[in-house]
Amino acid sequence: MLQGARLTTWELAEAGIKHRLCVDSAAAAAIAGGRVDCVIVGADRVAANGDTANKVGTYGLALAAKRHGIPFIVVAPESTIDRTTPQRSPRRGRRDGAAPGHLKRQSGTGDYVGNSGGNAFGMTDILPARSASSQVSSQPNRGQSQNPTC
Repeated sequence: MLQGARLTTWELAEAGIKHRLCVDSAAAAAIAGGRVDCVIVGADRVAANGDTANKVGTYGLALAAKRHGIPFIVVAPESTIDRTTPQRSPRRGRRDGAAPGHLKRQSGTGDYVGNSGGNAFGMTDILPARSASSQVSSQPNRGQSQNPTC
């Protein structure tokens, strides 16, 4: 939970990269309002062709970045690149059927988030390789840009 707030902001600060934490649902508005110079995201998995699986919401960020002409960069360690998978399929990220009533609040109080009378729709976003301005991995010379411009 809150990976961006806990981990990513720490990593950016350690690397000396100026950054601002933004609520997920406000990101597209920040991009449209000219408050963002560059979008940098991680990856859960990268296929051999560069298609990227990542947290839900990543695809929307890629679309907003493209629409407003700002770089969208995928940064991932070499261990996330799956050279045995030629490309990612959007179906591989689906997680249908979980009842919202079974989703616990982050507070751990045992309270439920949603009504138990419906189903939840969840997705891991699959970004086509062309969605990224560049991709950076921990190993040079793997076909990814190692010095992207933001």
